[in-house]
Amino acid sequence: MRIKQISLHHFGAFREFSQTVPEGLSLWVGDNESGKSTLMDALQLIFYGTSKGGNDPRENIRKRYIASRKRDAAGVVIFEDGHRTYRLEREFGTSNGQDRVQLSDELTGEKIALEAKETPGDRFFGLNADAFKRSVFVGPSGSTFHATSGKDGDQLYDRLSNLGTSGEEGVSASAVEQKLRDAEHFYLKGNGRGGALRDAEAEIAALEQQHRRALAREEAVRETLQELAREEESLEREKQAFAEKTAADEGAVDPEVFAEKRRDLQEERLAFEKAKTALDVEAAHARTRREELSRWRAELEKGSDTEVSTKSFRFDILALLCVIGGLLIAWFGRAENAFRVTGLVAVVIGIVIGIVAWRTLKRDKSERIRREAEDAQRRARLEAIAREEAQLSEGMFGERLDALKARESALKAGEEDLERRERAWVTRRREADEAIRAAERRLRTREQELLVRRTRLSATHEGERLADEIVVEIREKDERRAEMQAEVDAIVLAEEALAEAQQMAQRNFSPRLSERASEIFASLTGVEARTLRIDSQFNVTMENATHALQDWMTLSTGTIEQAYLALRIAVSELTAEGRALPLLMDDPFVFYDDTRARLGVDFLQHYSEASGRQILLFTSHRRLLESVDDADVIHVRAD
Repeated sequence: MRIKQISLHHFGAFREFSQTVPEGLSLWVGDNESGKSTLMDALQLIFYGTSKGGNDPRENIRKRYIASRKRDAAGVVIFEDGHRTYRLEREFGTSNGQDRVQLSDELTGEKIALEAKETPGDRFFGLNADAFKRSVFVGPSGSTFHATSGKDGDQLYDRLSNLGTSGEEGVSASAVEQKLRDAEHFYLKGNGRGGALRDAEAEIAALEQQHRRALAREEAVRETLQELAREEESLEREKQAFAEKTAADEGAVDPEVFAEKRRDLQEERLAFEKAKTALDVEAAHARTRREELSRWRAELEKGSDTEVSTKSFRFDILALLCVIGGLLIAWFGRAENAFRVTGLVAVVIGIVIGIVAWRTLKRDKSERIRREAEDAQRRARLEAIAREEAQLSEGMFGERLDALKARESALKAGEEDLERRERAWVTRRREADEAIRAAERRLRTREQELLVRRTRLSATHEGERLADEIVVEIREKDERRAEMQAEVDAIVLAEEALAEAQQMAQRNFSPRLSERASEIFASLTGVEARTLRIDSQFNVTMENATHALQDWMTLSTGTIEQAYLALRIAVSELTAEGRALPLLMDDPFVFYDDTRARLGVDFLQHYSEASGRQILLFTSHRRLLESVDDADVIHVRAD
């Protein structure tokens, strides 16, 4: 794993900070209060959030850097793990639950989800926050570490102690011991009077008592059940006879007969209503037609023969008189021209009047002929109307109406007869139903009496089972008790073996840790003849060339610092489970003289190259700059 870039926004003394992190060993140099420790704590917060709560800023680093800030404080770490580059962003709130954490692939931008309650540090460092701080975080020897306790236990201590017992840090001896204690406590509690094993023995004793009571009870129950069976057989025969009688009563009159008859009457009633409606419609049409014919007859009767005008007759007479008078005047006044002319005029006037009279007579004759034709036509129409009125008289519907009335009377009589028969049937059915219900009540009463007797018999021996069932359960319980006893014996043996192994581990805590710390110490000091021994409390004892043991606190400060650094690097290696995790060092050479400091930096350079581990060394001592290339030096300066 390698950190490639760190960016901070409004975090601690930094308003804006972004820095690319070199591979291998890099030296982060700055004066006191320049932000070196801030960067280390920022990395822990970004990967893990706050590991400890409370209001003390010395314990709760969130309070130290973010308490006085607004909610826009944030940090970004770009890092490489395996063959993939990740981007981890955290916007800080007032608690872990209010932080916004986003993990994504730096190249593709793909969002990567974390498991519930999983932190990015858990996933990529493989350590919880406490183990992370006490392994890859390396400070001066004043920050020594011991076994701790908490809700998650001491992950660092468990991994190292497992190396001493099982040879693998993933196998927890303490967890195995706790499981064995829990298992034994499950079977045997306290002074041995409780637990699953004792409960099983008590259950077997109780079952044996139940078995003895069941044998005595079953004989009495058997006799009672035989008596109840005989009574139930008698009741069943009575119920069968009653069912047969009920079926016979129901079959005496078939309700379908009434239903079929009612359907026939309904169909006949429907046909009658249709015929009556048709007749009413026809009669209405006839009345309308008679009214129309009466109106036509009245209109025809208004017209009558008109007398021929006599004016033509008077014109004829006048013309004749004029002609005769003119001729007479002309004849008698032939001697006088005046009379002759007057007579001729009178003749002409008579002739004209005759012509007019002839024409008038001719017209009157035509009019008379026309009127006579119209009168004849009117009389013919009146005769046709009279004939049609005779056909549409009320009498023609009488016979049909009488037939419908007779049909309606017969239909009503049939309906009344059917209704009377149905009422009689309903009365008989009600009486039969009452008799059936009475019989059913008697049968139910007897059934309830038998049920009560059977229930009382069951209630008397409620909770007690058959003797054979109890025997089977006793055998099963006894087999399980024997298995539990064998498991208890195996647990006791396992606890004894584990206790011996733990005692051996306490005498020589984690040989691999001691061996690796000794190798690193030799590289730091250049002295091969010294061996470090580490106990279960991480106390260091040094064996010199004469094989004499010295407590490390009796050594010089420089030697103590070298031994402490060797221990911390060895711890970080072994707890990393084979992964090359970055090392974050906070001024580890503060108590070193110049020679030891130069040797320490040289060792870290070679160690980083050989192990492939990235090392971020934060210091305020510029004397170390002489041992590091300028490209690997980063000057830290807060805003």
